[in-house]
Amino acid sequence: MLTILRGELKAYRKGSYKLHFDTVNFLNPQPYEKNNIRLFNINIDTKEQWDISDKYPEIVADLTKEAKAYDSKIHKAEPMFDRYIFEVIAREEAAAKANKIR
Repeated sequence: MLTILRGELKAYRKGSYKLHFDTVNFLNPQPYEKNNIRLFNINIDTKEQWDISDKYPEIVADLTKEAKAYDSKIHKAEPMFDRYIFEVIAREEAAAKANKIR
């Protein structure tokens, strides 16, 4: 099972394991980097509080490979909300520059 938010893969679940691919900033996504990946055994840790990725690097590697392969097959449309946010940011930056010039 995949969890996709704003067009980016956020989590992948297989069996009792759930792998989270966190991004540093939604404006600058960096998926699949080891320092952002967390692994949980959701049969034991239903609140996903205890990251076990360091204990099971082979599971992290296998699930990451599967998630990447599955994610590459999915057509993702451009998220409308993201486009709106970028337009708002651009307008605010332009207004800030115009105010500095005055």
